[in-house]
Amino acid sequence: MCIRDRIKRAANIVIAAEDLNFNKGIKKNDDFIFPSSDLYPSDNLYLKSKFSSLTELNLNKTKDRIRVMIDEHSIGKFMIISSPKKINEKQKTYEFELYDESYRIDEATLSNRLFFQKGTLYLAAIKSILTSYDYSSVINDDSEAVLSVDREWEIGENVLDIINELLKEINFNSFFLDENGIAKLIKKNTKNVPTHIYRENHLAKIHPEINVSEDIYKIPNVFVGVVSRPESEPLIYRKVNDNPDSIVSTVGRGFEIVQVEMLNDIANEEELKNYIDDIYLQSIQTVEKVEFSTMIETDHIFQELIQIETKNISGLYKEIAWNIDLSPSGKMSHTAERKVYQ
Repeated sequence: MCIRDRIKRAANIVIAAEDLNFNKGIKKNDDFIFPSSDLYPSDNLYLKSKFSSLTELNLNKTKDRIRVMIDEHSIGKFMIISSPKKINEKQKTYEFELYDESYRIDEATLSNRLFFQKGTLYLAAIKSILTSYDYSSVINDDSEAVLSVDREWEIGENVLDIINELLKEINFNSFFLDENGIAKLIKKNTKNVPTHIYRENHLAKIHPEINVSEDIYKIPNVFVGVVSRPESEPLIYRKVNDNPDSIVSTVGRGFEIVQVEMLNDIANEEELKNYIDDIYLQSIQTVEKVEFSTMIETDHIFQELIQIETKNISGLYKEIAWNIDLSPSGKMSHTAERKVYQ
């Protein structure tokens, strides 16, 4: 089980046929996986499976969904991308490749022209797209931002790209689904309160081996945001890191590394400034990558703030990826980026 970049949740699970449990789904090491076709969502997670016998699966691969559970907590609801059966002299196994349901819009392209009129609320536009692709349950932060010009996308354009483009223009995170398959439209995190704390000899014990890497070679020091507007002059905002105390600044380096962000639209000049300022702040703060492992936990979300306190490392980090090994001795692996001024 892991959290990814574009499709945020994915899983790869191998199940031996003899480990199938007819009454409760696939049972492996006391963790349960439930195919249920049209029965999601449901308060009763222990659903009767669609197995035809103890040794054969009978799944509707286009409609069935698999929920992965740990200690009765969901860590993801998934589509079945493939489930090949492997047979050898010793045993028969099923290998599931699973993606969360954002896979549907990642694979989708427009079959008709998509148009939104100037003045449309960004969130209204995004939700209308999601509704047309059967994402009926959406949780979102508030935003009153509206389209400053008419917007149009042509037949064949990728649906997830369109949604993420609109989210980017209002400084929201890219599209993701939570552990229950509910769509989330969330502002970029500006909170400084960690959701998880890892200390040595603490309940959520952090394993001693920690890998730390740092790469400042390609960090930009000039940031330019350009918004093309057919009916008027383009909006341009330029932010220069010329701080002599910063080793990656134009002063510290002695030369410029320019990052240009081309945007089709943005709510207003203030949002463009906020967008580029956020990229600038990330460039001088998020430069140290930390990889570590802990006991398995179930309540991690996309790009949350965590705190690590060991004798060698101390500070706040943004968790950018995690992976769970569901084997009996499995661990949870984390990748995080540290906010360090450079």
